[in-house]
Amino acid sequence: MQGANAPVLHAARTTWRDVRISDSRLGAVEMSDADLTSVLVSESKLSFVNLRGSRLRDVRFDRCVIDELDLGGADAERVAFTETTVRSLRLDRSTLRDVDLRVLDLSNVSGVEAMRGTVITFGQAADLTSAFARALGITVID
Repeated sequence: MQGANAPVLHAARTTWRDVRISDSRLGAVEMSDADLTSVLVSESKLSFVNLRGSRLRDVRFDRCVIDELDLGGADAERVAFTETTVRSLRLDRSTLRDVDLRVLDLSNVSGVEAMRGTVITFGQAADLTSAFARALGITVID
């Protein structure tokens, strides 16, 4: 799919295998409970992406801008972001394995308790110290 321009993409409970989306502008992407395997999204602008409860395997976002990405309750394995911006990320109750978040600004992430299985940088870990402490019930006092 190349050069798509859609204000809304309804694709809940669908299966996507070996799909490439490039040079596209998509508003609300409703893909809850979907099954994505070997999907590449590149050089695209996505406003709201709902992958809540979805299964993702070998998915990559390359040179994309995503305003809001909801992976709540998702089962994600081998997901990566390269040269991509995600302004808001929801991970509540997700299961993640080999999910590479190193290029993302994680200042607006919810569900840090579900970050097991992700790869982040030391800088990102330092920035998330307060969120990790809250999730673990730790009081940090200077």
